[in-house]
Amino acid sequence: MKMKFWTFDEDTLEVNPVAVELIRQSKMDEYPKRALLTEPLPKVEGKAVIVSKFEYGRPTSTKYVTDLRGKTLYSIEDCSVTQTMESLGDVPKGWTVEVPMSHYCVWQDEQWSVDTSAKHIAEFNQVDEARRDRYAQMVDPLIAEAVIKRLQDDEAGAKALEQQALGARAKIQAANPWPEVV
Repeated sequence: MKMKFWTFDEDTLEVNPVAVELIRQSKMDEYPKRALLTEPLPKVEGKAVIVSKFEYGRPTSTKYVTDLRGKTLYSIEDCSVTQTMESLGDVPKGWTVEVPMSHYCVWQDEQWSVDTSAKHIAEFNQVDEARRDRYAQMVDPLIAEAVIKRLQDDEAGAKALEQQALGARAKIQAANPWPEVV
């Protein structure tokens, strides 16, 4: 005669969905004390089956719990802060599994919404930094050279270098326009 039972993780109480079958050789054979003798609930996407009730130390029934293990959680205080869900159960308070649309999102009314002001400021700063970097590479050396030419009484050479600097500045600004205010 076959004996069928299920095992479970002692820490999480998660039931192993594969039954253990033993061939009973005598009437004295017994199931292990921690074995689940009733068939557990069927596997469901996003849920884990755990032991929910014990009687005299033996598990007797199962229930579903949320299983988000391995999913990325986002802090509702700062969407750039994440962590990975490592245990069974619901999402901890202050976190969500909802993926923010960008780095400029704020949590409002149980959903992410874009903070257009923060987004505009970040985009503005990015353009400003790009312009300053390119000015330092192209415009500033031309202006410095124009100053030297002027000190050497070469006004025509100084003006030519200043015109090159103004042209480079205009190209840099055209290539890096300010973001539009939304």
